[in-house]
Amino acid sequence: MKYQLKPGFEIFLNTIIFESKVIAQGIGLTDTIHQYCIAESKARAEELARAEYNDKDLEVRIVDAFATTRATVYSLMNKDKVLGWGEGVQHA
Repeated sequence: MKYQLKPGFEIFLNTIIFESKVIAQGIGLTDTIHQYCIAESKARAEELARAEYNDKDLEVRIVDAFATTRATVYSLMNKDKVLGWGEGVQHA
């Protein structure tokens, strides 16, 4: 299947810092994780991350998103874990 970003969307990498330590797959006990997000702006990417983890009752202290220059919709391996995938990606 071929995918492409919808017009106006970018891929961001969020750095998410929690108030307390969490267990992260492949990392173990940490207070910092990184997660890809597809959004229209840095502010929206950060908002999606806060909403995702606040819904899971995890207190988020800091979210910082930056637009990636190397990631593409094809390099994002686990699409279910990419925040905003459904909003920002369409079939080509």
